[in-house]
Amino acid sequence: MSIFRIKEKKKPSLIGKILKNTPKENALIEINNLLVKHENDLTKVTLEQIQEISDKYKSKLNNKFKTLRLDLFKQYATHCLKDHIIDDDEIKIFLHLKKLLHLNDIDIEQILDNEKMKVYDEEVKKSVADGELSQ
Repeated sequence: MSIFRIKEKKKPSLIGKILKNTPKENALIEINNLLVKHENDLTKVTLEQIQEISDKYKSKLNNKFKTLRLDLFKQYATHCLKDHIIDDDEIKIFLHLKKLLHLNDIDIEQILDNEKMKVYDEEVKKSVADGELSQ
């Protein structure tokens, strides 16, 4: 199952076409699509590639689209927690994505805590679904 999904770039508005401006959110769409391409080894995505995309769209990703950047990280975190285990390789990729997506420790911790809580709640519901709690 795929972690990320290919997204279509947004088309510029009429004024954007006249001024030859492309929607800045296309930067994040291109980054998403780059992650899709390297989904089997996200460490192959480099900071230089991210910077090239950022430069192409004249967008400073560390200041823009934080919600979308957090969502990309959350998608990976959700994928990792499906087996209820975060291994060393996944931690390495968390740190790599943190750098690529210009996120901070608080952002990462908050996402991981929320996703872990969802997994915990799901497991509790499964455990008591039959009305009895067993070991």
